[in-house]
Amino acid sequence: MSALPTAKRVAAALALLAIAACGGSAPDTAPSPSPAPAPQPAPSPVPAPAPPQALVTLRGIVRDEKGAPMPDAFVAIARTPNSFNPVTYTDANGAFAIGGLEPGLKVVEARQWRYQTIDREVYIDGVTPVNFSMQLLPQVTFTGIVSDADSGAPIPGAVVTFLDSPGARDNAGLTAVSDGAGRYRFEKVYTANSNFSVSASGYQEWRNGMHVFGDTVLDFQLRRLQPPQTLTGTVGGPPETWTCTTKVPIGKGLLGDAPCRDFPFTTRRTGSADMTLTWTGSATMQLQLLSSRGVPEGPPPPPGAGNRIDLQASYLAAGDHVIRVINALPGFPPTSFTLTLSYRD
Repeated sequence: MSALPTAKRVAAALALLAIAACGGSAPDTAPSPSPAPAPQPAPSPVPAPAPPQALVTLRGIVRDEKGAPMPDAFVAIARTPNSFNPVTYTDANGAFAIGGLEPGLKVVEARQWRYQTIDREVYIDGVTPVNFSMQLLPQVTFTGIVSDADSGAPIPGAVVTFLDSPGARDNAGLTAVSDGAGRYRFEKVYTANSNFSVSASGYQEWRNGMHVFGDTVLDFQLRRLQPPQTLTGTVGGPPETWTCTTKVPIGKGLLGDAPCRDFPFTTRRTGSADMTLTWTGSATMQLQLLSSRGVPEGPPPPPGAGNRIDLQASYLAAGDHVIRVINALPGFPPTSFTLTLSYRD
């Protein structure tokens, strides 16, 4: 009975010897220790906000082409080609100062009447001055002929004048008079935006504007003044006498036919017209300005004050027009009226 356990012990010993011979080891059933946690990096410190830049002042001097100080010159920081802020003007010594600026690159513009505008990109640091040397605009000739728009005949004694207006002052005040052949001539006109007028006795004034780029030949045609036209008539009475009808309010939101009189006239180019209507009696009269197609033109017809209506229309297009006189009084009693028309084209 004791032989069997002894055999088991021998077998176990032989197994251990085999494992040792193979370089092995007995299995280790003890648990492995957990690895230590890796150290976490310390959080980065939050940078403090940078202190605001100190504002600086831009200073400089503007001089003309001969080096003389230029007073009253415009100097500004150009935000866009048409936006400037802040803005200043030079003093009697040509000096300027623009304060409250952040340091950095900026476009500075300097300009003066009859001089070429200068735009310069500079670094503003509050220390380095920015100076400008202005150059006169080039000057060119400006000539032409003034003639009658209807006959083509030259107009002697016509006056051509460059006007003083915003954005077009460089040639303001220059004047020339046409000779016997209608010719006028300016020897020195600045290359700049310019507005001018042309006038002559008995003629309508003509105004225009342009940018003068170089030697220019520009002819003008003037129209004779149109004497005021006085038109008279009667509107109203029995319907069988009406030669013109139009719709007018007759109450309760309804429209009805009313008698009228039409007076056509023609403008040869864009112009203006002044109309005055007067009448007798107690009729209710209306005045309208229409195109040849019956479309209203100009401002809304004003209400009459007493027995008079004045109507002015500007920028009246070239073409055919109609002035309509309306009797809007219920019953349409015959009413005598006078219409005065003056127009310029």
